[in-house]
Amino acid sequence: VVGTVTIGLGVRRHGQLGPLLIGAFGIALMSAALLAGHGAAEVVLTIAGVALVAVAHIRNLRHAC
Repeated sequence: VVGTVTIGLGVRRHGQLGPLLIGAFGIALMSAALLAGHGAAEVVLTIAGVALVAVAHIRNLRHAC
């Protein structure tokens, strides 16, 4: 929730839609991991989702300068 809010505020502040889209896709992957059940698919979806949210935050911070 906090990540979604901060990325959304970054879009408003910096006018960059990219971090929001990347972060939203990452959250979607993590949500899909909840439905995947235990196993390799869950792990891959979770790691990919977390990585995308991290990339979105980094891009958001770079635009803050």
